[in-house]
Amino acid sequence: MLRTIGAPLIAATLVLLTGSPALAHSDLVRSDPVDGGAVDGVARPVTLEFGDELDAGSVTIRLIGSAGFQAQLAPPTTTRTVVVQPLPTLINDEYVLRYGAVATDGHPVRGSISFTVTGSVVRQTSGPVHGQHATPPTATAGSGHHEEAAQHPPLHLWAWLVGGAVVIGCSVVAVRWLSGRRRASTY
Repeated sequence: MLRTIGAPLIAATLVLLTGSPALAHSDLVRSDPVDGGAVDGVARPVTLEFGDELDAGSVTIRLIGSAGFQAQLAPPTTTRTVVVQPLPTLINDEYVLRYGAVATDGHPVRGSISFTVTGSVVRQTSGPVHGQHATPPTATAGSGHHEEAAQHPPLHLWAWLVGGAVVIGCSVVAVRWLSGRRRASTY
């Protein structure tokens, strides 16, 4: 009887602990510009398309130039799986666009793309250009909540850990109970 109940409990524990919640994450499907690409000027916005629907209120975008200055951005437009981020006029430089959001199923979505601006009509002067890069990369107005949330483990990870602990605990209790019953029946 111990094998009858113990084996399925152990199997369930292994499935629960080895099941990969990462497979359920929404990933970036495509971007315009492409990661590592170059754009001639910046007349167009950046478009990000994801595999799953996003919570529009959770989307954060940061654009950082090679000198470490962060561009001030207008709020992005989110339509189900597509995020469109208008860009200010940028100087010729290499940029990293960092994005963060929460899919409607609760999974966090984070990543970045990089691109180079070439052929811009704006010339770099000594210091920030037209106030575009006024905010240092360590501080973004209004994004503190999302940055703080990104430092904590996601809720689904806790659910997997607690669920695994419960299954292991139940397995131990069942095995002890069964071995106690077997001892009692031999007397």
